[in-house]
Amino acid sequence: MNEKNNTEIRVYKSLLEPQTVMGIPKKIFIWNMLLLVGGYILTNNFIIILPVAAIFMISFIVSKKDPLFLDILLKFLQKKDYYNP
Repeated sequence: MNEKNNTEIRVYKSLLEPQTVMGIPKKIFIWNMLLLVGGYILTNNFIIILPVAAIFMISFIVSKKDPLFLDILLKFLQKKDYYNP
């Protein structure tokens, strides 16, 4: 009766973490690049690189600590309060 039940389940890291491009989630990267291109088209000035770089660095630092933080934050911001007295 001293049988050990050795069951292991392999969990791959790619199933738990979101797809990233240059260290940030793909959705945030696409929106960041759209902001860069749209800002350049509207202003015809490369100064738009500064806020885009700041957004990139902030999202990169946050994604390093918790890869799902930005997705959870975006979902939280989209939700409405259901209870309005």
